[in-house]
Amino acid sequence: MNDGRPGFSLVEMMFVIVIIMVVATVAVPTFMGTTHTDRLVQATGEVQQVFEKARARALLKNTAVRIRIDRNPTDATANLRIDESPDGTCSGFQRIAARMMPPPDVAEADPYAACGTWLATEQHRCGLAEVHISGTLAAGGYRQTGVTILNLDEGAPGGAWTAHESLVVCVNRRGRMLRWSGAGWIPVNGGLRFRLDRREGPSGSFLGLLKEVYVPQGGVPGVLR
Repeated sequence: MNDGRPGFSLVEMMFVIVIIMVVATVAVPTFMGTTHTDRLVQATGEVQQVFEKARARALLKNTAVRIRIDRNPTDATANLRIDESPDGTCSGFQRIAARMMPPPDVAEADPYAACGTWLATEQHRCGLAEVHISGTLAAGGYRQTGVTILNLDEGAPGGAWTAHESLVVCVNRRGRMLRWSGAGWIPVNGGLRFRLDRREGPSGSFLGLLKEVYVPQGGVPGVLR
């Protein structure tokens, strides 16, 4: 029955539904791919910001700041963590541990220690910033898209690179970077490069969507690509 008012026929409605389904089929994968790439860009920015914050704190407060780096942990270890030296030097934690009576946990004197059981009066210096990109404490989006710090290298663009799995770096009062060699603090050679990629799912193959952060010796970190 037609009462004279405009409307849609069943064929027209089916045609519109088909168009919507085709558009959704094309748009959803594109949107998901953009979201996954955005996660990679976000992780790259977080790595850059850690070094910007550490350098600014060292220069403004005339102190030393320690950055513990674990490239790709599978546990709850932070990929990057900032701790401020308790005495303004790169060896501050070791120096105070040696002077304390009774001595603290032996691990507290280790530059790789998490600074988690330190003196209550020093706790405000511990964990000033933490970034979890991979591992069990990674943000949900990072776990879903499989963002990973693929490489952690020491060197300079155009030269040779030395690969590391983990590092402890200190930014001293002059903004210079030193790394723990196992026996003492030595200058970082050139700078540090972080190469990030994402997997097709948390355990799939890497997609080659590389992002690079370079932290030059004594300079401001930047994104190479």
